[in-house]
Amino acid sequence: MIGSTPVFWMKQPIYVLMITLAVVITAIFRNQISRKSWQTGLLVFDAIGLGVFTVIGVQKGLDFGLHPLICVALGGVTGCFGGLIRDILRNEVPIILQKEVYVTASLIGGVIFVAANSVGLESDWVYLATVFTVIIIRLLAIRFNLNLPRL
Repeated sequence: MIGSTPVFWMKQPIYVLMITLAVVITAIFRNQISRKSWQTGLLVFDAIGLGVFTVIGVQKGLDFGLHPLICVALGGVTGCFGGLIRDILRNEVPIILQKEVYVTASLIGGVIFVAANSVGLESDWVYLATVFTVIIIRLLAIRFNLNLPRL
């Protein structure tokens, strides 16, 4: 999206390994888990993915010296498009097109990450704090059925 070739996940196998591990674990345990637990697990791991990939997208933009607002948007796109693809493959209305707190959680995380970096806080703690912030926002929105207002 920003001209980084080859694509970052092709240079670092950790991303493909994470996906492969998730597929293997899912295949092994899918029959041992109740439907409700399965849905809860999917929501939790989706929130984790949203947080992790938001940070990856923002950091990639910062690495390229892009404007902070563009970095936040890039983090939102990177974080949310995995869920978009998942929903399309499941033949469901994508969650980002509904009134759920999904993109908002990603954008808040992106703003926090950019703000922390702009004041010189560049550490693993910033990464973790941002990822956990996105996860907490998303899970609280799910738990308390918080939605965005209709426009």
